This record gives sequence, structure tokens and C-alpha cells, in this order.
Amino acid sequence: MLSDIEFQELAEDLSSPDVSIRVDTLKCLYRQPVLDERVLPYLEDLLDDDTISVIFLPYRFGEVRWLAAKVLVAERAALGHSQPVYLDNVFQPINTEEFASLARSAGVKSSGGLDGILEALVVLRQMKRLPLHTLQLIPSSRNNQNIKMNDLNSISDKSDSQVTETIAGQRIK
Repeated sequence: MLSDIEFQELAEDLSSPDVSIRVDTLKCLYRQPVLDERVLPYLEDLLDDDTISVIFLPYRFGEVRWLAAKVLVAERAALGHSQPVYLDNVFQPINTEEFASLARSAGVKSSGGLDGILEALVVLRQMKRLPLHTLQLIPSSRNNQNIKMNDLNSISDKSDSQVTETIAGQRIK
């Protein structure tokens, strides 16, 4: 459990207007859940954050809420909670090649660099050209101790728009 000062700093980072601070904080929490119930409402609030950002390296672009869902279910698993996390119409992270293919097929030009890619992704979302999925994550305490950052890279190879997985990235449906 976090001290009051540690919790306050974490809460400020999760509520930061700077998306890179929110994302970095989420990645830290995913690697090491804090086992503190007070964090859950902040993570739940981020389930509405559809800001597109660099979610992890090598460059993977996605919505903050996708990463927040992964972190929330990891924290719930660490706390022994069984409540699943559901997200509808979430844009799962893609790499630069996937971005280039989507942009090319939609006729969207990027102005270059990371900012250009992020702007183009927003345009693709407005055009409804991003692949959206339903994400259902089930806390799994037996897998919680072996969480690795590669688990964040688990992307469905299913062609439909339903993705259901446990915390360790194993599909259950």
C-alpha cells in the first residue's frame, strides 16, 4: 500500500493533462501493481480517455484507455478482485507499418514524425477507418505474478471485432 504522499503523486500523474505522463505512469503500474484500492477510481476514470498516443516502444500507437484497461485488470488481479474490465469500440495499438497501411488505404497523408502520425490517427478515427474492438479483460491472480511488458503487446489475430483475453493475454473466448 502506498503512503499518502506516494498516493497523491500517483493520483496527480494519472490525472495529468500531459498524456505522456499518464502513459508512463500506466506502464509503471502495469509492471508493478501498487496493491492500493485508492488507485482503482483513477484507473477507472482513464477508461474514458480516448487520447491516441505512443503506448509503448518500439512505436505502438493506441488509445490511453486500452492501456488503462490492462492496468486496471492487473491491479484488480493483484488485489484479488474478480471484476472484469470491458471496453467497447477501443482502438487497439498498431505499429508504424500498420499505421502506414491504414493511412494509405484511407488516403490520409501524415505530416511526418510522431506528431504527424498521431494527427493522422485522429483523422483516421474521425473517418471511422480505425479498427475498433470490444475488449474484455478478466483478472487472473494465478498469472499476475508473471506479468511482463510483452503482455501489453498481445493483439488479437481474429478478424472480427470481439477480443476477449485474460490478464496474461490468453484468449478465453
